[in-house]
Amino acid sequence: MKRQKGFFTIDVEDYHHIIGVSVTPGISQWDGMIPRVEVGLNRRFELMEWYQVRGTLFFLGYLARRFPETGRRALALGHEMASHGMYHQSVPGMTAERFFERGTGRAAAIGRYCWDGSAGLAQCRIFGGRAKSVVF
Repeated sequence: MKRQKGFFTIDVEDYHHIIGVSVTPGISQWDGMIPRVEVGLNRRFELMEWYQVRGTLFFLGYLARRFPETGRRALALGHEMASHGMYHQSVPGMTAERFFERGTGRAAAIGRYCWDGSAGLAQCRIFGGRAKSVVF
């Protein structure tokens, strides 16, 4: 079978990071939730290795900080890392300053944190970003 070229992206977030749903737990509750992101993402890593696929992973800054080993594995497997914001918050209603702070400033924590040496990760550069939710 001939391989098709294309783009493969993953939003790295957990089941309780849903926005726009009234029962979504607040950010202050996230640390008390049972995380599933590592299990799900590790399975995707296995599948991507099997099919020799590399992709761009849009990490929430919150998850990059909480699970640095997942970021390490993504980099070691040759994937690109990008920002999906710090806390997966909806864009409408944000001021430009807050959007920058959440979307690039602190989420560049992915860049600074993941890669400032404090997490033991190799230096890397974060080029991409994906908005959390934009509804017009």
